Amino acid sequence: MKIAVIGAGKMGRAAVYDLAHNPDVDAVGVYDIDAPTARLVARKYGRRNTVAGRFDAGDVKRAVALFKKYDAVISAVTYRYNPGLAKAAIAAGAHFFDLGG
Repeated sequence: MKIAVIGAGKMGRAAVYDLAHNPDVDAVGVYDIDAPTARLVARKYGRRNTVAGRFDAGDVKRAVALFKKYDAVISAVTYRYNPGLAKAAIAAGAHFFDLGG
């Protein structure tokens, strides 16, 4: 299973750590508006199966393209982005879970 985490804050970091260390997860992606933070989280909390990149949670078109690469997406960004991200996940055929309310 391939899972993307959107948001590299405290909740996102915890999700990345848990997913990267789960033997049933093949790949983890961590994405944040701040690319250096996403890379730091991937390096510090992830494993070899973890990649990082810059992503603006408000960019629904790009979200669809990104989410097509994953089986599931976890949103660890503020709740105002979740309606657009949920629509992107539906369009991409990915499962979606939000931690933000």
